Amino acid sequence: MRITLVGAGMIPIPPPGYGAVEKHVWNLSEALRARGHEVRIVNKVFGASSKDEYRFALWARKEVAREPHDVLHLHTPGVAAVFRALGPRRWVYTTHSRHWAGTKGVGERVGFALERQAVAHAAEVIAVSRFVAQQIDRPTHVVPNGVDVERYAPDLPARNGKRVIGLGEIAEHKRWHLAARAARGLDCELRLVGPIRDPAYADRVEADGGGRVRMLGPMDEADLVRELARGDVLVHPSVTESFGMAVVEGMSCGLPVVCSDMLSFLVEHGKEGWLVPTKGDDETRVAALRARLAELLGDAEMRDRMGRRARQRAVEGYSWPSIAERVEAVYRRLVERS
Repeated sequence: MRITLVGAGMIPIPPPGYGAVEKHVWNLSEALRARGHEVRIVNKVFGASSKDEYRFALWARKEVAREPHDVLHLHTPGVAAVFRALGPRRWVYTTHSRHWAGTKGVGERVGFALERQAVAHAAEVIAVSRFVAQQIDRPTHVVPNGVDVERYAPDLPARNGKRVIGLGEIAEHKRWHLAARAARGLDCELRLVGPIRDPAYADRVEADGGGRVRMLGPMDEADLVRELARGDVLVHPSVTESFGMAVVEGMSCGLPVVCSDMLSFLVEHGKEGWLVPTKGDDETRVAALRARLAELLGDAEMRDRMGRRARQRAVEGYSWPSIAERVEAVYRRLVERS
């Protein structure tokens, strides 16, 4: 098949550092090529703000038309809004939005409205988790994000039993302040990898950690893999996730996970790690995070056992060859109806 994948026009593909959707598009393209398909990525960086996505989309619709395709696959609501209004109008849409788990403020509500419109008008819809699919009022394919399990692998000799890794942008919706407060007083370093979207919030997280937090900023993928591979525990307190790519990358690196129970479709409590309540006040969640982190940091055998199970689950359920096969099945459904 001739497949065209469209980015968002705000981050290069492949991304040099942070960029979850862009990483997904790149890895999907490579996996589809390995399956014998002709894959084209349409992306050009117009800028980092939301308005730049619309500028990109106006350019991209003309760029898409320059070469024939059997499947057009979109991933962001701004691009879908422009294509829906001006064409081309027949596409597969993967919804990656965290807004299915909740919105805060006018801007997020507008973004979520656009996301729902993209889903409603797509020829086929892919949700990255069962949780998201359950929010969508139409037939939806569940195909999770994938991970390069050969690249994201553990480095056991480099571990020291004291590195707790958090991966994601430094913004309040990720709830890093809860992880920082949980790490305070424990014999560990909370190492946060990701771009700092809100400097004032980053200062708050560092203060809440009482000297236990180290902000590492965004990393290129090689450095990110190295950081995860030599870590000991992955913590992910966010309660606004459509999937939780950071969790799967950590699991592939053999890290036991402490995360919100909304990600129970990724982590089985007591097997690959521990789940803490999504609901409840901050003090309750901090206490739960601290208890589970302390338990893992104090028990090397538990870390090893859960880490091996996490690695196994990532390899069996989220490797890119198997994910690409499932996406291909969605494409074939679309082509057969053409």
